[in-house]
Amino acid sequence: MTDPDAAAIDPWQRPSYEPGGGDAYVHLVLFGPDLDRLDVSTERHRVDEVPEGLELLVQGPGAVTAFLEPPMGDLLREDQPDLVDAALETQHCLVLAGTITDPADLHYLRATIGIATAALDVGAVAVYNLQSFGFFTPNAWHERVFEPDVLDAKDWVVILSSDDEERTEDGEIWLHTRGLRAFGRPDLSLSGVTPDDLDTASRLLSVLIEQQVRGLVIPDDSFMDLGATIGQLAFRLQGHLDDPDFNNTHLEIEWTR
Repeated sequence: MTDPDAAAIDPWQRPSYEPGGGDAYVHLVLFGPDLDRLDVSTERHRVDEVPEGLELLVQGPGAVTAFLEPPMGDLLREDQPDLVDAALETQHCLVLAGTITDPADLHYLRATIGIATAALDVGAVAVYNLQSFGFFTPNAWHERVFEPDVLDAKDWVVILSSDDEERTEDGEIWLHTRGLRAFGRPDLSLSGVTPDDLDTASRLLSVLIEQQVRGLVIPDDSFMDLGATIGQLAFRLQGHLDDPDFNNTHLEIEWTR
């Protein structure tokens, strides 16, 4: 068991880590770096070594287009059309992808962030996180992800909402996450959320995300009793890594109040 006090010294520890939770998978794309000038530095980028299992792949214009094709390219364009256009104008991309076996800490992610930052320093115009659909300008990446040197789960895991007819009744909402595979943990699915409960449900998922990032393992067929105000949660592990809704397994949550 990791010493909880270590997190106060090193924010990249996982104080709730338990072995056997799962393997992490990272998948970032850097569009258009000058690879001849790429220089990953321990001092400037906080990278001592490339994490074991992470690969650096250079791909050409066909891959650039494929990463930004519909439907995801259209969704990204709705929020950041200029950034999508800038990425599409590049002729190559650097892909950081790989599996890190059951990570007891988050140093693999700190190093991945550093490598991505080094690519931005030599001209990459955007960072795309295929796990969470995060799409960052160089300035946003530096300010939000790299410079704080503390991981913020909101930069890696997104909570999505929809009115999927197979999962909800009229007027209800399905909340589900994407991105927890980057931490070797299943994503979360909570259906049947009413508008009155939306804020509480969102905060509840945020807490569960944070705890899994910190290493918590939520077993299949387990329960959490959160008291009279919140109620009880039941967790069922479902899905597979190729599930298009999650790109991951997920915990289906039954919320009883």
